[in-house]
Amino acid sequence: MTVGLQRLQHIFRSEKSNHRVRFAFRRLENVYDAHEDLKHLDRNAHEEIKNIVLDLSSQEAYIAIMRQLKSKIAEVGMNKFGRFLHGGSNLTGFDIIDHTSVHVKDFIKEWNNASKHNYPRAGERLMSDAALAVDSLQLVVESLKNLINNKSDIFDETFRRGKLYNYDVQGIPCNRRDTDSPEPRPWFHGKALMKALKSADFEGLTGKKDDRLQMIKHLI
Repeated sequence: MTVGLQRLQHIFRSEKSNHRVRFAFRRLENVYDAHEDLKHLDRNAHEEIKNIVLDLSSQEAYIAIMRQLKSKIAEVGMNKFGRFLHGGSNLTGFDIIDHTSVHVKDFIKEWNNASKHNYPRAGERLMSDAALAVDSLQLVVESLKNLINNKSDIFDETFRRGKLYNYDVQGIPCNRRDTDSPEPRPWFHGKALMKALKSADFEGLTGKKDDRLQMIKHLI
């Protein structure tokens, strides 16, 4: 089952409205040429109010869709925008970054003042995928700090003479060295780190983390 279908299933299960709500979905075969697919969603039942949600898999897909919308708007002209909207629609964008948050404002201020020598893209607009990456890295850093604060010598056996070991094997191999080698063992501290990740009281740029490592309390 694809991620998109899983999300659709979650919507069906969570719908508890007393009103009759109809759902339909359509997969975009090519995000770089999606205008005809999008028009198809509005060809029937023009009198009904529809909410069309685009669930895109990446920032690249989002940019591709937005470029097509902008090009079509330019093609028909702003004074004929109604033709493009097929009867009139509200185009709404969603952003999981709460730009009114003090935490977000402080981060953006630091990002705008960051050295372009160390961070070549410093000062560019903070996009959702970048904010999620920042949160992921920050959560790992804070969890490792918590592990060390609780047990300062926790990694003493892991680092030996400047090299990383997992049990008695140097490094943390993810695959067998050859077909005759045994399956690689999980990292010695893997369970402890996972527990620390889940128990950390963390709130980042994209929301607050719960004990399942999912971001909650989004302000969209």
